Amino acid sequence: MGKHDEYGKRLFSSILGRRWVEYGEIRSVQMGGVRADLDGVILSEDLARVECAVEIEAKIYKQIRGALVDLASHSAPRKLLVVIPAQYQLGTAEKTRANCMFVWQKLTNGNSVPFELVILRGTGEYQMEDDDRLLLTDALAKLGLTGSERISVISPGDSLISGNEVDGVSPEMIVEEPSMPSRAEVVTEPSIGSNPE
Repeated sequence: MGKHDEYGKRLFSSILGRRWVEYGEIRSVQMGGVRADLDGVILSEDLARVECAVEIEAKIYKQIRGALVDLASHSAPRKLLVVIPAQYQLGTAEKTRANCMFVWQKLTNGNSVPFELVILRGTGEYQMEDDDRLLLTDALAKLGLTGSERISVISPGDSLISGNEVDGVSPEMIVEEPSMPSRAEVVTEPSIGSNPE
């Protein structure tokens, strides 16, 4: 799953810059003596607090359910699950969405926890960065994490240097993204809990 996971993390880094953190205990949850490390967290604009817990999954439903348990257990006030359709066992986006929403409702007992599910169009092998950035940007806005005036998307060919310092960890990363062909049409999934018109 490494290449799929890295693809998702790179998308978050390109959209959020220093607000995206994938290192340190700030993204971890203690579960009965076992530590669960989420894929990342999103910090507030002033980098002072965690605003959203994020899990990225590209495998089978059993692992997606585990990611949902980890999200529900994290103390962040908002949750975001990103599914990368890398396995044919996942079936359609509608099937994935229905299963994730069913499990999330069970885990949260129907409580209103700000939660978004994004099913990307690309994978680590077949990247669709422009389409997937739009999907993630839309979900972040729905969670109140960004507004159109606050989004800073790094274009392919640009470099992003991020120096997150969380829990004493200060990773220096340079992400250079290859130029990808863009699709003429982007189909977005309806927001979790929204009623399609």
